[in-house]
Amino acid sequence: MPVTTIVKETQKKNVVATVIRESTIRTNYYLLLAIATLITTFGLTLDSESILIGGMLMAPLLRPILAFGLAIVTVSFKSIWRSLFGIITSVGLVLFLAYISSLVLHPGAYLTNAILARGTYSHLYLFVAILSGIGATYTLIDPKLPSALPAVAVSVSLLPPLCVSGIALAQESKVLLSNSFKVFGANLGGIIIASIFVFLIFRFKRLKRQEEKEIVRSEKEE
Repeated sequence: MPVTTIVKETQKKNVVATVIRESTIRTNYYLLLAIATLITTFGLTLDSESILIGGMLMAPLLRPILAFGLAIVTVSFKSIWRSLFGIITSVGLVLFLAYISSLVLHPGAYLTNAILARGTYSHLYLFVAILSGIGATYTLIDPKLPSALPAVAVSVSLLPPLCVSGIALAQESKVLLSNSFKVFGANLGGIIIASIFVFLIFRFKRLKRQEEKEIVRSEKEE
C-alpha cells in the first residue's frame, strides 16, 4: 500500500488546521519568542548548554516555517505572505533583542564556546535540518506518532545562531555575523525543503481552499 494512501483527507484537513492555527502570529507568540530569545542569549553568554536547550524548546519559530512549506505546496499566495510575514518579523525581533541585551546587559562580553560553535558554518547543518524537518512534518501528519517538534527545536537549533548574529552586531564582528547567519539560513532552508517534500509526498497540494478557509477562521478569532 503506498504511504500516501494511509492518510485520509479528513486527517489532512486536520493537519492544515493545526499548522495554520499554530502559526498564527499573535501577541502571545511574540511574547514567547522574546522570552526564548533572552534565555538563549543569556545561555550563549554564560556558555550554558542547559539554558540554551531551555530557550530552544520554548521558541515558537518553527511554526511559521512549516506553514510556509505548506503554502508553497498548495500555491496559496495568501498563506505564503502570511507565513513570510511571521518569519521576517520573528527574525527581526530576535536580532533586535539579542543585540540590545548583549549591548546593555553584557557589554564587551567575550566570545564563549557556545557562541563560537554557533558561529562556525558547515554544510552539514543543511543536511541535519532537512532530516529534522522531515521528521517534524511527518509526525504532524501521522497522529499515531509523538510530536517531534521539541526534538527538532534542539537538533536544528534555529534560535541560537540567530541570537549569535545579534551578539555579533553588538560586538561589530562581521565574520561572526556572516557565519552565524549562514548557519541560520542553512537551518531555515533545510526545514523548508523538508516540509515541502513531505507535504508533496502526502498530496497536500489540493488543500489550498481548506488552508485559506483556516486562515480566515484564525483571523476571526484574533
